[in-house]
Amino acid sequence: MIKLTNLIFLPILALIFTACPGGPVTPTSLATQIDAGSANSDWTSFDTDPLGNAIVVWQQSDGTANRIYANRSLGSNQTWQGPTIIDAGATNTSFAFGFPKVGLDAQGNATAVWTQVLKGGTRIYANQFSVITNTWSTPVIIDAGDSGAGSPSIAVDAKGYATVVWEQYNSQTSLQIFSNRWNPNLQQWEGAAQIDATDQLRSRSPIIRADALGNAVAVWVQINYTGVDSGTRLYTAWRAPNEIWSIPKVIDAVPLNGNYQVYQQIAFDALGNAIVVWSDVDAFTGSAVIYANYYNLQSNTWNGAIDFRKFARNGIITKCPGIPRSSQNHNSRNVVSQLVISLR
Repeated sequence: MIKLTNLIFLPILALIFTACPGGPVTPTSLATQIDAGSANSDWTSFDTDPLGNAIVVWQQSDGTANRIYANRSLGSNQTWQGPTIIDAGATNTSFAFGFPKVGLDAQGNATAVWTQVLKGGTRIYANQFSVITNTWSTPVIIDAGDSGAGSPSIAVDAKGYATVVWEQYNSQTSLQIFSNRWNPNLQQWEGAAQIDATDQLRSRSPIIRADALGNAVAVWVQINYTGVDSGTRLYTAWRAPNEIWSIPKVIDAVPLNGNYQVYQQIAFDALGNAIVVWSDVDAFTGSAVIYANYYNLQSNTWNGAIDFRKFARNGIITKCPGIPRSSQNHNSRNVVSQLVISLR
């Protein structure tokens, strides 16, 4: 996700990146404004299909309330079709709250999700774009009911299955992780289901990624407030295309003791193996260590969390000049981002 605080500008042509992160980035054209006007734009997300078509979604005020907008670029002629409102409408009790995400399948069909305030509570909405009709559908609620839902993340595979995860309160104190999947064959959402452990009192910040075959990995943080063992643990669950979610598993390296995990990211290799990378922060010293855990699809096992430098030495991560050689780095978000980019 790219977050901008004013107008949204994106290059008409794709950017050319070097093979390794941290190298030069060369734009091939000037930027063009693609948002809806002069009001501040925020919480931008975009995705592309194999033909180079792109869809961008963002939050922006229409002068009365925050709305969710989308704009599509055609790879064939590199033009933007214009901003379109895709949310469920704005009233005194209903308006876009933000955090939109979007994903495209191999044909360019898109699914967008976001958080929207509805009668004082927050809900997860979804809307879908059809390449055939060149239109967005009617937005629908996809969460587990009531309110208190937020932080959606989406992964769309090549066949059009769109899997969404988010956090939502089951009660006043129990914050859980839920998921819902769009089935392109049935043309419907399969229904919201909890995917974290039932005894977790506060699970937050879920993210999800899917590979070309439709395997999906979700990762989230569980918060623990118990005495001296306060801190967080990093959990994950796996879902194959025709199966239910696996039992949640802890994949971090450091048990509680005031440590917490942030900036977690996921990437797949060409064989469907996954890697999760995150920053483990010591709450007492503020120092951060970058860890990674590798999922082997063939054996259906996680190899265990280790210092990312060991991944590089073992050849799992290609050594690139742009990746710091030390795992001690206060700017841990950049290190995690560079690590995951190097896998793609």
